[in-house]
Amino acid sequence: VDAPRVSDGTAGGTAALVNQGATQARTAMTVAQSLTAGLHAPAEGTLVAASGATTAGGYDGGTQAYDTLGDAWTAKTRGNVNRDEGSGFVSYGNVYVVAGNSGAGAFTATGELYKLDEDRWTQITNITNSRRQAPGTGANNMGFVQTGNSAAGGSTGTDLNQRYDPANDSWSQQTVVPRIGRVGGGFSMSNLPHHVS
Repeated sequence: VDAPRVSDGTAGGTAALVNQGATQARTAMTVAQSLTAGLHAPAEGTLVAASGATTAGGYDGGTQAYDTLGDAWTAKTRGNVNRDEGSGFVSYGNVYVVAGNSGAGAFTATGELYKLDEDRWTQITNITNSRRQAPGTGANNMGFVQTGNSAAGGSTGTDLNQRYDPANDSWSQQTVVPRIGRVGGGFSMSNLPHHVS
């Protein structure tokens, strides 16, 4: 073979692979929402977007669910706290949203969990250090909120690393992230939270 080929598995279905861009338009959200606590997958084939800005400088508790197979968004029950740039993670099939901006120059430490099967928000114990833009990650059925921005009107990175235990609704401080000044950039792999800047 002198060039890359693609095949559908039949004798006549093999052709040269060509460089070609491909896009697939998907259905837009029911309401435009930015700076959310992330897109989370609490159930197979479903993504949940929660709590974000709907207008410039606006803070909102809107919740929307996306059916990845049916390509359809559905408005869900709003969160109890209007915020943007919050932290989110999934544990035991529930979506958790904590911290973030709650108004001009103000942070919130409040935490909530969203049960998709009940379409209901419930308050949880507040995170011990409020901030914004801190990545949230679910790992081993725990929630981790790392680093973030502690300045409401500017940018001051933190080295915080906090763990939420849903079994007893409590937060604990963990070993700090080695390099201070990071904002955003967290992810989970092999049930361990990681942080990049």
